[in-house]
Amino acid sequence: MFKKLRFLPILIMALVLAVVAFLPAGMSEAGNKIADGVYLGDQDLSGKTMSEAADAMEAYYEKIAASDLIINVRMVPNDVLKKLEAGESVDMNKYSIVRSVKVPISTFDFDYSIEEALRVASTLGQTGKLVERYKTLMDMKYGRAQLPLSYTVDGEKVKEYVEKVFVPENTKEPVDAKFSWGRDGLQVRQREQDGFKVYSSLTVNAILQAFEDGLSENISCTAAAGAVPATVTADSLSNVKFAKVASYTTKFWRGNDESSSNRSHNIDLAAKYVNGTMINPGQRASLNQLIGMRTPERGFKVGKAFYNGKVVDDYGGGVCQFATTFYQCLLQTELTVNVRYNHSLAVTYVDYSQDATLDWGYCDLVFTNNWNNPVYIECSTTYGTVTVSFYGVDERPKNRTVEYKTVVDEETETLYPAIVLEDETAPGYPTREGQVLPAVKSHIEKIVRVNGVVQSTTKMNNDYYRPLRANIHVGAKGLKLTVKRENDIDKIYDQYGNQLLMNTKYEPIYNGKGGYYLAKDYKHDADGVAVYSGNQLVPIGSGSSHTHSYGSWTAWSSNNNGTHSHTRSCSCGDKQTETQNCTYDANGKCTVCGYTKPTTPPSSSETQPTTPPTQPTQCEHTWYDNYSHIDGTETHNHTHTCTKCNQTEPVANSESCVFEAHGDPVPATCTTGGHTVYKCKYCGYEKWGDTTSALGHSYGDTWTSDGQGHHYRDCTVCGANGRETKDCTYNDNGDCTVCGYHDPNHTTPEPDPNPDPNNGG
Repeated sequence: MFKKLRFLPILIMALVLAVVAFLPAGMSEAGNKIADGVYLGDQDLSGKTMSEAADAMEAYYEKIAASDLIINVRMVPNDVLKKLEAGESVDMNKYSIVRSVKVPISTFDFDYSIEEALRVASTLGQTGKLVERYKTLMDMKYGRAQLPLSYTVDGEKVKEYVEKVFVPENTKEPVDAKFSWGRDGLQVRQREQDGFKVYSSLTVNAILQAFEDGLSENISCTAAAGAVPATVTADSLSNVKFAKVASYTTKFWRGNDESSSNRSHNIDLAAKYVNGTMINPGQRASLNQLIGMRTPERGFKVGKAFYNGKVVDDYGGGVCQFATTFYQCLLQTELTVNVRYNHSLAVTYVDYSQDATLDWGYCDLVFTNNWNNPVYIECSTTYGTVTVSFYGVDERPKNRTVEYKTVVDEETETLYPAIVLEDETAPGYPTREGQVLPAVKSHIEKIVRVNGVVQSTTKMNNDYYRPLRANIHVGAKGLKLTVKRENDIDKIYDQYGNQLLMNTKYEPIYNGKGGYYLAKDYKHDADGVAVYSGNQLVPIGSGSSHTHSYGSWTAWSSNNNGTHSHTRSCSCGDKQTETQNCTYDANGKCTVCGYTKPTTPPSSSETQPTTPPTQPTQCEHTWYDNYSHIDGTETHNHTHTCTKCNQTEPVANSESCVFEAHGDPVPATCTTGGHTVYKCKYCGYEKWGDTTSALGHSYGDTWTSDGQGHHYRDCTVCGANGRETKDCTYNDNGDCTVCGYHDPNHTTPEPDPNPDPNNGG
C-alpha cells in the first residue's frame, strides 16, 4: 500500500544548523526581518517580516498546487524496459517522446506545511556565536540559503490515477492486418499497425521520484512505453497457400415484421463483426469477444431469444443462429472446441446437439487453432441465409472423412398447453399460439472413416433441451374463471369449483351458447378430458343436463320498446332473463333504465342482421421467400413457401438481381487490379465492379549484387515478389558499372602490337 509520502529537500548551500530555535522571547516583529539570500523554492524572502514571509510561502505553495505535472511518454526498447524493471539507472532523455500529458498536481492530494520553513527563516544569521552568525550572513550575501520544502502527495492517489486513467488513455492497442477473400485468393486489405503499452509500476515510481526531487511549476517525469507488435502481419502470411476447408449455411426468416427484421439485422451485424478474422496457430479465440457486446450502441436491436426455457426479447436476439452456423464449421475442421453450450430449447435450423448458444458473461463458444497454419474466417449473409467459411491449410489426410450424427436418447412430447384467460374477450372457441417443442436428451457421435472404413466413433455433447408449451387463449368475459396447474396440466375452474371439460388437445370445449361444457356433466378421464362416442360427447347418466348454478344479475338495460331486462349466466353458458315494463316519470323517461317514450310510433319493420355462412378453416399463410439464380444472367426466380402448411407458390420469374456492395473493396496490388464485390441481396449472385488498374512495381535506384554476375532490386511495395534482375555490365577493370561486382575471371587484354592504322592506333 502507498501511504502519504513526505519530502524534505534541505539547504542547497552547505548550511549546517545545529539547533533551530523559536523566536527569542520579546523580539518584535519589526526586528525579526529575514536576512538577505533566503529562498523558499524560487521565492525570495529577503528582508521580509515573518508575517510577510508566511504569506509569500502560502502563495508559493498554492501556485505549485494549481500547476500541472507533465508526464512525457517515451518509447523504450524491450531490453531497456527490463533494466528499468530491475531498478537500473537509464538515461531516458535519449528516447523519443511520443506524447506529453499534463495532470493537475491536485489530482494526487498535494498538501504542504510552512511551519518548519518559518522556524528556519527566523534564525538564519540571528542566533549562535557572533563569528558563526557573521559567516552565515556572508555566505547568504554571496549565495542563497534554500529553506526546507515540506509537502506530501498521496501514493494511493498516484497509483489509482496511473492504473485507471493514465495507462488506459495512453496505451495504443495493435491492429492486426486485415484480409479479404477474392477470386485470386487471400488479399491484404490493410497492413498491420503496432501499438504501444505504458508500464504502470514504472510510471508510478517516476511520478513519486519527481516529487521527491523537488518542486517547481513545471515539474515533469517520464513514463516508459514499449512497443506491442500486431499478432497477425501481412508478410507472415505471404507464403501460406490458403484454401477453403469448411463452409456451412443456415436459413433464417427475413420477414417484414419488426421482430423478424430485428433478428435478421442482428445476424447480419454478427457476421460483419467476425468477417475477416485471422486466427494464428495455437491462438485461443472467443466468439463472444469476436462479435463483441450486443448493445444498442454497437448497433444491435431487440429480437427473440431463448432464455431459461422461454422465448424472450433481448438485444442481439438471433446472434445464436450465427453462433450455431459458426460451430458447424468448427466441427468440420476439427479445431479444438474448448467451450460450447447448447440452447435451452431446441432450434429448428440444425439437429439436436449440433447447435451453440451465446450469452455475454455466461455462455460462450471458445476454440483453439490447433493447426500449424493460420485460419482465415469469412462470414456473409444474403436474403435469408448466413454462411460461415474457414480458409487455411488442411493438414489432414485426403482419404480421411468425418461425420457427425445426432442420437436422441430420450424425447417427450409436450401435449399440455399453457392456458391464458382473456377477461376482455367473449367466450368462444379457444385460439392456439406459439411453437410446441418436446423435452429432449441427445448427443452426437463423431464418426471417423479412412477410405470409407470406420476407424473410430466418439460420443460428444450430452445435451438436454427443455419443453416449450403452446399458449391457449380462452375468452372469459363475464365468467369468473381461474386456472390451476395440476400434474403439469392447466385446468380451468368456474367460480363454483367446477372444472371445464377439455378436448384431447387440453383445450376447454365451447358450447356455442356463450359458455363452456363442465366436466361434471359429461364422461371424462381423471384429468377432465372428454370421453367421446364417435365425435359426440357422452352425457353422464341419461343425458340430462346438469343443475345450473347462476351468477349475479346484470344491471337493467332498456330493450328500446317500453321494457327493460337483466340476465344472469351459468358457467355452462345457459342464461336466465327477467323482463319488466318500464315505469315513466312526468317527462316520459323510465325511472329504471332511462328509456324515453317516442313521440312518433316506431317503424313496424326492422332490418334483421344476417349471419354470414360458416367458412371452412383456412391456413393463414406466413410466407418464407426463396430465390434461385438463373445461370448466365443477372436475374433470379422468386417463390415463397408457407412456414405453417409448406404450400409453395411462384411469385415472379426472372426478377432482376438487386446488387449491393459486399465487404470492403479489394485494393489493387502491384500486379493485380482492384475491384468491389457486389452481391445480390436476394439470391447471393456475385459480380465485380468499380475495377482499378494494377499499380505496377515501384523501384528505387539502388541495385544489389547477387555475387554471381547479376544484380537485382526489389519493389518497395511488395518486396521480393516484385524483384527485377539484370546481368552485370562490366568496365575494363571487370567491375559492374551498376552494382560494383567484380568479375573474378576478368583479365586485362594485352595491347595490340600491330594496331590498325586506319583505326587510330
